[in-house]
Amino acid sequence: MGRSVEAEVREPAPARESLNPVAAGGPLGGLGTEVEIHGAVGVFDDVIPRGAIGLHSGSDAATGLVLLFLVAPILVVFPLSLSSGELLVLPPPGWSLRWYEDFFTSRRWLSATWNSFVVGGWTMALATTLGTLAAIGIHLGRFRGKAALVAVLSLPIVTPVIVTAIALYFALALVGLGSTLTGLVLAHTVLATPYVLLTVLASLQTFDATLLRAAASRGAGPATAFLRVMQPMIVQGVATRAILALATYIDK
Repeated sequence: MGRSVEAEVREPAPARESLNPVAAGGPLGGLGTEVEIHGAVGVFDDVIPRGAIGLHSGSDAATGLVLLFLVAPILVVFPLSLSSGELLVLPPPGWSLRWYEDFFTSRRWLSATWNSFVVGGWTMALATTLGTLAAIGIHLGRFRGKAALVAVLSLPIVTPVIVTAIALYFALALVGLGSTLTGLVLAHTVLATPYVLLTVLASLQTFDATLLRAAASRGAGPATAFLRVMQPMIVQGVATRAILALATYIDK
């Protein structure tokens, strides 16, 4: 018996057989030799496939091609803005800043640009505020007909734009806002709010409402609980929705 024990001590098991990640206290904790480390590759092939890195690189390449395809029109439009000709022709007949000069010296263009920024800013603020509050109320509220309410509030998305525009024009004209910036802001807010509502509702699906009840049990009011508990957890999503509302305005 003593000889067999001595033989086991003097003749260690092969490196591949001695690899025991669980007994070693971690996935690679028991790897003490170079032979064992090389042997670990075969053990973890099922966890990290050999082609995973190649697939990741291929995904990055595909993403880059898609982004290039989306940016390509800008790369064409910008050189055209420096053309000295009257027609949009590539390559341009010459290079000039005449169109930029016409833009920055035209009161009409500058006024239209300023109005666009004003309407876009107010639309983004109102749509983000209304859409976020509506989403929170629907998510936390306990009442029947939530699905029907969301469907009604989402109608501007599925309704043809021309139909919505005609309806808004007559509605705003009745109250004297048909040809005002205020009416324009309200019209674009109606179109942009559903996008904010739906996206905030989606992000709230992962929010744990018991956190608000816990805050209330510690004496926090509704406003305090919202600002200190819910708002920090959804602020990034709300900022994204604000950009989406602005993009919706620009698209319209």
